[in-house]
Amino acid sequence: MYQRRLLSKRLGDDPFVGDYKILEQEIGEGSNSVVRLAENVDTGARVVAKILIKKVPTPNNSPFGNSPSYSPMSTPSGSPMGISPAVIANYQSLAQKMKDETLREIHIMNKLRHVNIINTLQVLEESSYLFLFMELSSEGDLYSYIQRHGAFEESRARHLFKQMAQAVSFCHQAKVCHHDIKLENFILDSSDNIKLIDFGYAIDFTTKPDSEKFHIFNGSPAYSAPEILERKGHDESVDIFSVGICLYYMMSAEYPFCDEIRTTYEQLVRNVRSLHFVWPEHFSPLLRDLLSHMISKPSHRYQWHHILSHPWLTQ
Repeated sequence: MYQRRLLSKRLGDDPFVGDYKILEQEIGEGSNSVVRLAENVDTGARVVAKILIKKVPTPNNSPFGNSPSYSPMSTPSGSPMGISPAVIANYQSLAQKMKDETLREIHIMNKLRHVNIINTLQVLEESSYLFLFMELSSEGDLYSYIQRHGAFEESRARHLFKQMAQAVSFCHQAKVCHHDIKLENFILDSSDNIKLIDFGYAIDFTTKPDSEKFHIFNGSPAYSAPEILERKGHDESVDIFSVGICLYYMMSAEYPFCDEIRTTYEQLVRNVRSLHFVWPEHFSPLLRDLLSHMISKPSHRYQWHHILSHPWLTQ
């Protein structure tokens, strides 16, 4: 990806940004970002550096050369020679979209201060890059952890799920729908504490009337509520459905509606619409009751006060 080459060029001679030295080890990549390890130059503490590439390459320049690219912080008003105004407008629109999404994510993360939500330590901006420095989790994300160690015992799943529920319910209280709840977006530290991460798809509905629905359909299909897969208007309770999928997987290392390899997207949609799935034998009656009211139609879906006071969680 061109992001890696752009970033390598920037950090090759000077890996220091603010209080941090950005290391070469890459731990993730987004559509317009690269995630690397970084180190505090004073304390040596390791953190996560999410680096967003602000420039958008045009058809007349290369991201690897010296030709200027469009920065969403300063989009050009003229038309470079050889590129039509219509093409320039498309790239300016993309640049503005990148800028808006980046600033929205930063705004949302800054309003969510909770022990189980990732903390942004510092945000620094350069002409071509935006650097977000965040807490590092020693055990990685929950999905990868389960792949390495297998499904959880019920007592540990309960301990972790309670933290997950508290994090997402706090988001909803703050009028934020995460909209991409999945095990990959919960990270685990060495003390068995959960952190919710990645607010790239999050929706701030502070000013939205209660009767108004979301009409955004991104997210991860294996965790998506039926109203998203059917492209219907929905509210923040889609996160509750997704947290239920997370709990089911934590207890079984399987998804309720799909096989990770063989199920097609069309089959997944049919399965989710029917809401028919098989209970693993070791799921207790209380756990089944809780999940059946989370992995459900919106009209039957529990709200957070039902979930957090449920006997399975309080026993």
